[in-house]
Amino acid sequence: MKSKLLLGMMLSLLTTGLLIAQVPADQDTIYIEGGLENAGLLESTINGDVNDAGERIHPNRVYKLEKDNFHIQYAPIDVVDSLGTVTIVGEKGGKKPVIILMPKEDAAPSANGIIAGSLTIKNLYVQCMVTNGQRNWNAWQIRTDNQTLTVEDCVFEFSQGNIFHMNDVTQGLDIFIRNTYFRDLDSIGQWWNARVFTAKVPTDSVVLENVTVSNSGLTFLQQETLINYLYMNHCTLINSKKYPIMDKYYKKAYITNNLFVNCNWVGEDYNVIQSGGQDPDRLPMGIVGIDTVQVEHTLGTTVPEDIDEISEYQVYVANNVHWVSPLFNPYYNGQYNDVGDYPISRLGWELPDSTVQVRNVPPIWMNSRTETLFNEYGNIVQENNWINGTDTEVDPQLNTPGVENEDVAEDMAIWNRGQYGVADEEISEISWWIGDADPNTVPGIEVEDAPAGEGGIRMISDLVEDFTYNADLTSAIDNRRIGALHWWEGEMDTWDSEAAMQMVENAYQNAVKVENDIVSRPSRFTLSNAYPNPFNPTTTIEFTLANKSHINLTIYNQLGQKVTTLVDEPRVAGSYKIEWDASDMPSGLYFYTMKAGNVKKIRKVVLIK
Repeated sequence: MKSKLLLGMMLSLLTTGLLIAQVPADQDTIYIEGGLENAGLLESTINGDVNDAGERIHPNRVYKLEKDNFHIQYAPIDVVDSLGTVTIVGEKGGKKPVIILMPKEDAAPSANGIIAGSLTIKNLYVQCMVTNGQRNWNAWQIRTDNQTLTVEDCVFEFSQGNIFHMNDVTQGLDIFIRNTYFRDLDSIGQWWNARVFTAKVPTDSVVLENVTVSNSGLTFLQQETLINYLYMNHCTLINSKKYPIMDKYYKKAYITNNLFVNCNWVGEDYNVIQSGGQDPDRLPMGIVGIDTVQVEHTLGTTVPEDIDEISEYQVYVANNVHWVSPLFNPYYNGQYNDVGDYPISRLGWELPDSTVQVRNVPPIWMNSRTETLFNEYGNIVQENNWINGTDTEVDPQLNTPGVENEDVAEDMAIWNRGQYGVADEEISEISWWIGDADPNTVPGIEVEDAPAGEGGIRMISDLVEDFTYNADLTSAIDNRRIGALHWWEGEMDTWDSEAAMQMVENAYQNAVKVENDIVSRPSRFTLSNAYPNPFNPTTTIEFTLANKSHINLTIYNQLGQKVTTLVDEPRVAGSYKIEWDASDMPSGLYFYTMKAGNVKKIRKVVLIK
């Protein structure tokens, strides 16, 4: 279902000047026509919608793209002066408008930038690779504080680094992505590439609802940051090379009804883990991971002032499927270890000119720290999850025409050896990825190669891939199928986002009630407020242990920099008092964190001289 574009006709437009739509100052919605004759009109209309002083004429104007047509973009969309929301929507009632990136006079369009506003994109098909094969590291960027990204009913294809880059937003970031498919993000790039978004900054809300992602790397990257609220419900993630959810620090998180198939298929290299890896405790990264919030695990210079007790967190992980195809087993068990000068797979082979042994294992659902937190706290709940190794087998990609699975393990092994720089081990493509990684083709309905001019789709389920499955997996929360519901006929017709959120909230509250009725879970330790507070120059910190634990009590300044470690040793159960003498420290706000085993707590104290 791909439609070949008439590139020759497009190239004839390269000498044509950019068109600028006539934009009345009082019009809230501007209609942008598509087609070859209007190449460049999309960005020139949005960028040119300013007065003589360069100010946005209407900060919240909607730009509506003509349905059933291509919109060729020569240059980036750059909105510098806007206190509102840049909204780009596709006209309904036909095929989604398709945005094509194309060079003009040998200059390819670079990343789109929203420098002083929020961004909303709805009902579009967006190709993020230029027709000459160039992939920008970022497709869209949001660069200022207190902004919102909203994406609904879209398809995005291809990615080098990020579809959405938001690392410049230091506070007030909200992300809402619903009923959207990120397709064929990457097939042969580096492990960490091909992300839906990167936002390694404290975030207020992340809502992912009925989202599908295929061929990704670090899918949702929010490394070592605090997310106040995560709601990930009815999503389908297939063939991610590395971690689908790259964060562990939540105040409130609901991860429910999601389908994870072949996620982090590269597996974990224990040598990398022990040398630092991606986990603060040097553990394997699970598909789902959580940790307690601490100063040193929050990027940036602003330490959240409302870091609460872990007993006040709300974490609910329920009715998810984590499954890895058995076709990958030869890769994990080392079947290709004796091929050529070096074994193909990464299980137990030594890198060229190196003493490092690479020992990879299949991806896991949760690591030991995460499991401990679920086991020890009644407010952190997991239930009704189907984990790989049960009798349930789910492989939606096997339903997809044209996807060959026979060479999965060998493709994986060769590709990974190439990533490690083994000579003569390169692979140009992986046969079992979805899509063709060709920017000169556009999806059609139910076929991969549609005749010229017949491409385009009305809805996600029009695509040739089929991410439904035959297993009988139904959520105990809402009685719907596990995974993104836009693959199931009629499911989106009755979808009510607000009602779905309420059902998840109700399920969590019921689970917590049952959990607390079954067992009382005393804290492993208590950490009291320091006294006196404020103080000068000494203060006393008290804590109690319910059982023998290795204790670490450390002081940090308000920039998150370690000042001193007061205790770092095993202690038996009992009550303790530790004095901190801050005679050589400047006045200011300090944080003291205590870790006993896998449990952590944090408190504030003020030094006044």
